[in-house]
Amino acid sequence: MTFASHDNILVTPSGGELSFAHNIRSVVEDDDQCYVIVDAPEGVVFNDNVFCVGLDGAVRWQVENKLKGDEFAFYTGAVVREEELFLFNFGGFTVLVDRDNGRVQEFRFDKGMEATW
Repeated sequence: MTFASHDNILVTPSGGELSFAHNIRSVVEDDDQCYVIVDAPEGVVFNDNVFCVGLDGAVRWQVENKLKGDEFAFYTGAVVREEELFLFNFGGFTVLVDRDNGRVQEFRFDKGMEATW
C-alpha cells in the first residue's frame, strides 16, 4: 500500500485522487488507511488539520478539535506506534488519538518529545 501526495492532492494506491482545501504537509500510512496532515493557512486558526483516508479515497474522519481558538495547536506530525496514533502540534503537545474515529483520548505538553504514556 502506498499513498502519494503533491500540493493539495492525495493519490490512493489504486490511483484515485482526493483534493484537500490546503496543501498536504505529510501522509502517514497505517494498515488500510492513512493520516493526512494539511498545512494551516497563514493567519487562519485550523486545529483540526488531520484527516483519516481509506484505501478507497473516502475520508473516514477529521481529528477532533479540542483546542479551539489556540493559534499554535495545529498539527505538524504523526506517528503510529504499538497500534496507537500520536499527533504532534506546533504548541508542543503530543496527542493520543483514537484511530477509529479521530477523537482525542489524551494530550500532554512535552514540547513534541513524545510523551511517555
